[in-house]
Amino acid sequence: MPTLRQCFTHTSGLTGHSDFGGMRNSHFESVILNAIDVNRPNQKHAYSGQGYELVAKAMEIVSGKCAVRLYDEHLFRPLGFGDVPMGNASSDGHCTAMELAILAQWIANDGSYGRLQFIRPETFNQLLPEPLQVAEQGNVVEEGIGLP
Repeated sequence: MPTLRQCFTHTSGLTGHSDFGGMRNSHFESVILNAIDVNRPNQKHAYSGQGYELVAKAMEIVSGKCAVRLYDEHLFRPLGFGDVPMGNASSDGHCTAMELAILAQWIANDGSYGRLQFIRPETFNQLLPEPLQVAEQGNVVEEGIGLP
């Protein structure tokens, strides 16, 4: 079973982008778990959005709310964004240029924007790039969780 970090750093062993309906499929986690015995996490770095979809589904299970609602309630609305249509968890969020600038400022301020602190600095530091250790490739890339 891949860890959340492996899902975010494309070392989860999952492939594809929004296959099986991604976060919009109410049984997505079951589809992924049915094939988990052939999944080989941390064996290689392979760009894939499926890990993001699986994390979104985990957020839904833990919170009891859909991922789009969680993004809206805990990130977009507090930052003053308008409606942000989201097609899937790994990409396809439609932000305005100003909203992207606000997100960039949030990153530059280690997870804070204005007087709003969304995550603790030590949590933000865990998002930063670190060398990936993957069995088949060694240290081939530095990648953070959602941060270049």
